[in-house]
Amino acid sequence: MKIHTCQVEKISTFDDSHSKFTNARFSAAGEYTLRLTADDSQLQGHDDVTITVTDAPTIVLQSPVGGEKWRARTVQTIRWISISVQDVLFS
Repeated sequence: MKIHTCQVEKISTFDDSHSKFTNARFSAAGEYTLRLTADDSQLQGHDDVTITVTDAPTIVLQSPVGGEKWRARTVQTIRWISISVQDVLFS
């Protein structure tokens, strides 16, 4: 079977839209509908799937900002803003 088209309603990029296996890259978070269309010269068909793409988790360091010199065995405060982060692991 040969894949003829794979259409997306919003902007996205496929590594190889004619391969059985490929990666899709989306330009922004949102809801996307992917349509796979196939044709083997005797039968034709298509199938749709809707997926939701979310923003990537982000941590923005507020302090320290770099270049600080701390004395050994002192307590320092580290501040950050997190977006869509579930867990933070300190080690």
